[in-house]
This record gives sequence, structure tokens and C-alpha cells, in this order.
Amino acid sequence: MFRQKKYVDDYVVVEEVTESGRIERSGEHAGPPLKVQRPREELRDKAKKLLLMCIAGWIFFMASLSVVSLCTTRMYFLFPYCILVIPLGGMLGCIFYMFRYYEDIIRSDADIMRNRYPTMCLLGLVLSGVSLIAFIVSPVSYFKLLCWGDALAAVSCIYNLLYHIYAFRQRAKIAPKQISG
Repeated sequence: MFRQKKYVDDYVVVEEVTESGRIERSGEHAGPPLKVQRPREELRDKAKKLLLMCIAGWIFFMASLSVVSLCTTRMYFLFPYCILVIPLGGMLGCIFYMFRYYEDIIRSDADIMRNRYPTMCLLGLVLSGVSLIAFIVSPVSYFKLLCWGDALAAVSCIYNLLYHIYAFRQRAKIAPKQISG
């Protein structure tokens, strides 16, 4: 069962009296301190690199779908390939979280990075791999020659596979950690 109000203990309610005499309540973060393992500049450089690679993955993805080819007419290639939108979009969201990192971050953002980032990497890895296998099976099963659109689809699958492998290997370097004490 999902726990409601998971981060409620990380905040305290602060009451302030305004000049008009009204009491305003706001929440302040008072949770456990978390730090990013790398300096902010290094993390931003990694985020920029991952962002450029993700944008290139999107370009390859969209370009291969805009060309009619043997692969893009086969459902066993097209279905896992189209679901690749989810990990590419999830990775884009995680990269934008990395741009928001400061020295101290809150636990909810840290949990998003710890849980969502590797999940999107693995999902993209699996879907790209399945699409690549389907690409290899496609001309063999139909005894047809490949066109340049098929080559573009293959390059897109290979690029996205390598991108998600690289991003998955970077997960330990960008994950925030809790400070003991």
C-alpha cells in the first residue's frame, strides 16, 4: 500500500503574524540533510552532456519514425520502439532535476533521482534492445532488402541502447547521499 504524506516529517509548520494581524502558515523544510556527491559545476557538466545525448536520442527517434521503412511497418518492431518515448521523456525530466540540484537538496527530489533515473535507464535499455532484435529479425523473416529508412532505425536503436547504458553507468556519480550525523 502506498504511504500517504511520505515526507510530512521533513517539514515543520511556521506561523507568522502579518502587519494586518493575520496569521500565515507556511512549511519549512527541516528534514535530514542530503548532499550531492560531486561539485555543482561537475554535476552541471554531466547534466549538459546527458541532455545533449538525450536530445540526440530524441532526434534519432523522431527521424526514424518519420521515414517509411520495412521496420516501421512491423508491429513487433514498432511497439517496443514507440514505448521508448517513456524512458526518453523520463530521462529528460531527470536531467532537468539535475540542473536544479543545489548543495543541499530535499529528500523528495533525492528519492526521485534515486528511483526514477535508474528505472528509466533500464527501461530504455530493454526497449532499445528489444527493438534492435526485432530489427535484426525483420529482414530475415521477410527476405527483403533493407532501405535507408531501416538503416536509420537501426542507428537509432543502437544509439539509444548505448545512451541508456552510458546513463545507467553514471547513476552512482549523480545520486545524492544522506549526511550522517
